[in-house]
Amino acid sequence: MINKNVLSFMLTSAQLCSALFYTGIINSTSGWHNTDGDQKQQVNFYGTLMTHQGQQETVDNISVGGKYKEISMYLCPTKKIEETLNTKTKQAEVKLDENPVDAFVKQSINLCSVSEISVPKPNTVWFYQKEDKTQRSEFTQLQVLFRDGSSESYLLEHKTHIYCNDTDKAGSQKKEVPLTAVSKLIIKGYGEKRETAPCASAKPAATNNPMPKID
Repeated sequence: MINKNVLSFMLTSAQLCSALFYTGIINSTSGWHNTDGDQKQQVNFYGTLMTHQGQQETVDNISVGGKYKEISMYLCPTKKIEETLNTKTKQAEVKLDENPVDAFVKQSINLCSVSEISVPKPNTVWFYQKEDKTQRSEFTQLQVLFRDGSSESYLLEHKTHIYCNDTDKAGSQKKEVPLTAVSKLIIKGYGEKRETAPCASAKPAATNNPMPKID
């Protein structure tokens, strides 16, 4: 006859093994892996980050909002729109008549095709608000210089952050920099893992959001 304590231990061990086995299956199929230290991207972009506060740092593992490809940006309007001062926030604003997410030309940017990203007016918020007291969609204006020498002005969601690792100091230090703090981000190059497909460096084609998708 098996002692009750022994039986309880055997059941607990079996349950634990089952849980670990199930967790292992989930991790292997979802692509999530826990590792010591910072998670590195498949493509490691490196360069120089300069802020409006005067810092300049050598960085790598650069991403925009956690992405290095298929970064959704909206072409900035070419017609001049006057800035106004928000009397409550004391912040310069540009009011948009249409929501860029729905009405503006969207491009999926790949950092492989980018040479520089600058934020010329970090204190100016572009926004769309359908009616008063409804949720505002806020954007920041970017100037993107491509490797082919061309440049475009884009709008990117105001809450976006630049993620990177500072390589100037002893040991790699992870950084999360608000888009509005960035003066200029220079992409000097990138390195790819052997198993990663080549990074496309061509400037992306524009897509018009209102066009319906045809299956």
